[in-house]
Amino acid sequence: DAVIGDVDNPVIFDGQLYMYRNIELSQGWNWTSFNLTNSNMSDLNQALANGTWKSGDLIKNFNSFADYSTKNSGWGELKPTLSNKSMYMLYTANAQKLSVSGTAVDIKNTPITVNGRAWTYLGYLPSVNYTVKEALAGYAAQKGDIIKSQTGFAMFSRNEWVGNLAYLEANKGYMLLRTASDTVSLVYPATSGTLGSVKKTMVTETETLSQNYPENMSVIATTAGLEKGDRILAYVDGVLRSTGEYVNDGKQAMSFISIPGNENGATINFELQRNGNIVASSTKLQYASNAVQGSVEDPVVLEFENANNSISVNPNPFDTEINIKAIVDDGDVVSVKISDITGRPIVSLNDQTVAGTVYQTKIAASTFEVGMYLVSVTVNGNISTYKATKK
Repeated sequence: DAVIGDVDNPVIFDGQLYMYRNIELSQGWNWTSFNLTNSNMSDLNQALANGTWKSGDLIKNFNSFADYSTKNSGWGELKPTLSNKSMYMLYTANAQKLSVSGTAVDIKNTPITVNGRAWTYLGYLPSVNYTVKEALAGYAAQKGDIIKSQTGFAMFSRNEWVGNLAYLEANKGYMLLRTASDTVSLVYPATSGTLGSVKKTMVTETETLSQNYPENMSVIATTAGLEKGDRILAYVDGVLRSTGEYVNDGKQAMSFISIPGNENGATINFELQRNGNIVASSTKLQYASNAVQGSVEDPVVLEFENANNSISVNPNPFDTEINIKAIVDDGDVVSVKISDITGRPIVSLNDQTVAGTVYQTKIAASTFEVGMYLVSVTVNGNISTYKATKK
């Protein structure tokens, strides 16, 4: 029959919602972040106590790191300590589910500072998935800004995000490059995302390859005749690192290629895959962590060449005509396409069966506008692409 509290002094019930998350960690490197907060964030051993760790496991962001020691049964010191606002690159020898707990971050009142002309290691605070457009609605994006995950990226162009990174996922980590010099804040939306709790049902080839390296390089590339379904394979020092998928922003066809690695200066080769077959190889780039090559408006043009045929495009630069010559086998089928840099077709010469070992054609070009063109020569389905400039 007790009475506790009265009208003037009621009992206050403070019932914070305590939540639990299981963060999926693949063997190798994982870009992750924490959207629950608790009093253990300042103690790495407590914050990661539910993981199964081995010596050599590592956690780091842009200015701090700590490694795990089995001998000492604990992590080294991470300064500054874990922050909900930051992404962390976490290496684990064991594929596992890391259980974390705490209260949800107050998203509306947790702005993240984004410095100008720099990469920001971006923690993802919402507990649901958002499209890139939704997630970054509270960020003053500028032309050329990039948001990237461990396996994909998108660039801000023509007032929209374009790329193969479609949405941001809870407990994943991201990097945001601001091209402008000013410092701004990012505030995530606090309402439900249109994608809800989207879950992937399969692990892609690029995701598997990315787990071997903490960092990556972003390349936006194109080539003449790039078709829907084509894939561009990237090799670093001869080893497959990434697969770029076809993207079309309504103006031109491109491939967004996120290349994992850590060997600055290493050689990158590319191959064009069509219908499951490698049809051409390309010129080379050099790997550089966190570098960006190409843009939506001006992608890197990969000059694919078919090593089995000797093909020449002359003169280059050209004025009134373009001469194309290919050393082939008797009975080979050859076609030629010329397009401008936006992918708009200018000349198309249909399949021709060659009698003999030489294919040769002259194309009148006096009416071509001054600028760069892509010349695509296809021999038995194998494509070779060359840049040619009208002077």
